[in-house]
Amino acid sequence: MIAALVLGAGVAAAQGWDAPTDPPTGAAAEPARGTPARSDLLDHLRPVIAYHLGAPLEFRVVHLRSDGARAFAMLVAQRPGGQRIAIEATPMVQRDGEPPSLIDGSLGAGPAVQAFLVRRGGQWQVLSYAVGATDAWWVGEPWCKTYGFAPVMPDDACRENP
Repeated sequence: MIAALVLGAGVAAAQGWDAPTDPPTGAAAEPARGTPARSDLLDHLRPVIAYHLGAPLEFRVVHLRSDGARAFAMLVAQRPGGQRIAIEATPMVQRDGEPPSLIDGSLGAGPAVQAFLVRRGGQWQVLSYAVGATDAWWVGEPWCKTYGFAPVMPDDACRENP
């Protein structure tokens, strides 16, 4: 069960967000810590996730890879300085009624975040994301081949079943 919000591929495609307009700038790689490329990606994602978890917000990066046109992020959300988020006090629980026990990471390091981003007109746009998802909703299709995210995904996420 996915406990938190996921803006799905169908919604994204219907709104015309299904492909980046900017070409890849190179091979898929993790933007180095402290670089403008990394900050740009995380800064475009931060307000979207803060809507659900409240501000201020930082991310611990688990996986972040971009080719300059597409990006995929797996993060742990936290408060500045690595402070734990009190999940019970977040907008996704208080405002939206999400049960804290169903939010992945709510008992550990922090809520899990996964997000797909595309670059259009020189700006990153969040295509689809989840906060606290308990399923690996991002594995396989349509993300790998249909939407072309395979180069930026974790290595085993797009492996076909034998």
